[in-house]
Amino acid sequence: MNHAVLVGPSPGAGTQASDQAQTGARLSGCAFEEAVCGQESMHRSGLGWGQGAILSILPISAENLWTMPGHDGDPMHPTALPAEIVERMRLRRGRLHLFDRLVPTRTALVVIDMQNAFLRPGAPSETPVAREIVPNINRLAAAVRAAGGVVAYAQGSFAPQGPQAWPLFFEHMVNPEFSQAILQALTPGHPDHDLWPGLDVQAQDWRIPKKRYSAFFPGACDLPERLRERGVDTVVITGTLTNVCCEASARDAMMDGFKTVMVSDANAARSDAEHLAALATLVQFFADVRSTDEVLQMLA
Repeated sequence: MNHAVLVGPSPGAGTQASDQAQTGARLSGCAFEEAVCGQESMHRSGLGWGQGAILSILPISAENLWTMPGHDGDPMHPTALPAEIVERMRLRRGRLHLFDRLVPTRTALVVIDMQNAFLRPGAPSETPVAREIVPNINRLAAAVRAAGGVVAYAQGSFAPQGPQAWPLFFEHMVNPEFSQAILQALTPGHPDHDLWPGLDVQAQDWRIPKKRYSAFFPGACDLPERLRERGVDTVVITGTLTNVCCEASARDAMMDGFKTVMVSDANAARSDAEHLAALATLVQFFADVRSTDEVLQMLA
């Protein structure tokens, strides 16, 4: 199932929301009915874009820390951008999207952390929606590969000591119980460190370890250097988590001089709210935000 980058109005805005939806539909070229669907998705997500909206706060326990439900019914995240963000882009930038087409031979599909540690049911860092985006990632990989671009799988890779250690995260960001489980799963050689078997990984694809959230953070991964050696100046970001490693990679890639595209329906977070918030930030300051179908058209 694919979602375009639609425009959704602010929840709870009454008739003003309807007006915003119509305006957003005109701005994005979508049908009005699609914009209204975006509105409903925004309501379901619990993410408040407008005045008076409240983000639901759920109790966090050891049982639901990693697998709290983030959306209702649809296995994929909604991807509707809020109408006020689109309007702001129109006024500030003159358009919503940054790029009209991609040069395939100068483009890399970067797949972030699509490992068993994040996709296997019951894994320490399970992100259920990540399993749903695998078909879109495979479609993008096949297209980039066939067009002469690079497909790179960046894998979170850590160790208790040495150059791959990250004590600030493993000693402070999570409690000891989860820290040990996450570290073991993301240690090279552990079965959960492997790429998810549903990914269509080919022999010519790159598998690159990274030791921080971002695949473009200096010293954390050699991906930027390898891309430049290959003549790549554009990266298409997919994977998990949208609002952590994928967002960090997109931010750093843009600031490192790469044209950056974030694929709205080929990234996954642990809730719709986190996914949409990341897209809303990235589209304003760091990246073009496009759907899988749109990226495929841009590569053609």
